[in-house]
Amino acid sequence: MYRTAALFCFACAVSYLATGAFFLLDPSAQYPAGSDAYWQELASGPFARQGFLFAFGFAGLCALAVIPPLRRFLSLDERHVAYWGCTLGLLGYAVTSITYLRLLGGEAKRAEVVASGDALASKVIQSFSLSLDTQGWLIFACVGLFLLLVNLHGFRTRRLPRVLCALGIVCAGLYFTAFAGLLFSRPELTTLAAAAGGVALGPIWWLWLGERLWRAGA
Repeated sequence: MYRTAALFCFACAVSYLATGAFFLLDPSAQYPAGSDAYWQELASGPFARQGFLFAFGFAGLCALAVIPPLRRFLSLDERHVAYWGCTLGLLGYAVTSITYLRLLGGEAKRAEVVASGDALASKVIQSFSLSLDTQGWLIFACVGLFLLLVNLHGFRTRRLPRVLCALGIVCAGLYFTAFAGLLFSRPELTTLAAAAGGVALGPIWWLWLGERLWRAGA
C-alpha cells in the first residue's frame, strides 16, 4: 500500500513541475485576463494551456490517492486534529481536480463564444465561472490547512523528518498566500505563491514524502 502511495507522490511531483513548464509556454498567460486578446487565444485551445489544466487536475487526483495511506502511516484517528486536516485535504484536492478537468473540457468552447463578438452571449458567459471555487476556499485554504496540520503532526511526533515537515509548513503558507491573492483580488500574490510553492517547493515535498512512504513499504 505504501509503495503504491509513493508512486502517486512521485506522479504528483512530476505533475506540479509540468504545470510550471506549461504555464511558461502558455501563450494566453501573456495577455491580461479578460482582455479580447486573452479570449481569442483561449478560443484556439493552445496546447500549453490544455497541458497546464490537465497537469493540475491530474496532480489533484494523485494527491487524493496519497492521503488515506498517509493518514495510516502517521497513525492518525479521530482524536488527532491532523486527521481532520486530511479530510479537508481530500475535499480540497477533489475540488481542484474537478475544477481543472472541467476547465480542460469546456474552457475553449466558452472562450470561443466570448470571442465571437456577440455582446449578449459574451455577457452571459462571463457572468459565471467553470471553477467550483472561485475564491479558493477549498482549492487553496483547505489544502493549506491539510499541509499545515499534517506537517505539524509529523514534526511533533517525528514520524516524518523535521526538515521535510518544515518544508511542508512553508508550502502551507504559500497556499494561504495564494488564497489571500484570490480573496482580495491580488493576482500577483497568487502567481508568486504558485511559482514558489507549486513549481519549486511543492515537488520537493512530494518527492521526499514519496521516498519516506517507499521505504515504509519495504
